[in-house]
Amino acid sequence: AFERAKAINPDFTRGYVRTADLLVARGQPEAARKQYERALALDPADRHARWQRGRLSLLQGDFDSGWDDFDARPGAAVPEALADTPRWAGEDPAGLTVLVRGEYDPRETIQGLRFVPRLAARGARVVLDVDPTFQPLLPDWDGVVIAEPGVPHPPVDAWSPLGDLVRHLCAAPAEQPATVPYLRPPTARVRAAGA
Repeated sequence: AFERAKAINPDFTRGYVRTADLLVARGQPEAARKQYERALALDPADRHARWQRGRLSLLQGDFDSGWDDFDARPGAAVPEALADTPRWAGEDPAGLTVLVRGEYDPRETIQGLRFVPRLAARGARVVLDVDPTFQPLLPDWDGVVIAEPGVPHPPVDAWSPLGDLVRHLCAAPAEQPATVPYLRPPTARVRAAGA
């Protein structure tokens, strides 16, 4: 259907993006990249095309361009409430209170959570703001406070999307935390659930 739409209207950006998404799912990354490139040539401001091209680049090990494009993801935009708060950019976090916000995509949130204790271990006080459905999975991490839904968070020095932690805390895949499982609900919570 997308090929037909592109044949009718060669400037149909969304057709190129959706074709690329399908090609990625089918394991054809190079063909997908060409579709994303065509979409971005037609509309350089297409955030979905940039985001997905970034994901593809990261999967292929092209971290420099991948991270730049990945910043187009929905959860990376500056929230209005944090407009005057600097975005943490990887500088030494020791002594800072950093608000870490969950990602738009729940899969990205699950993957990103393993980097939260690493940020705290570098001396940051972390305020973690994730969807409440994830909270039962979260262990009691030293230096991490879980934001309560509907309750204003404490003053912070900086903020970061959860997905940025890997970018700033791990220069290469070999540096990624390998502790498995990395989500361990507190023992008291497990006992209360009868597991």
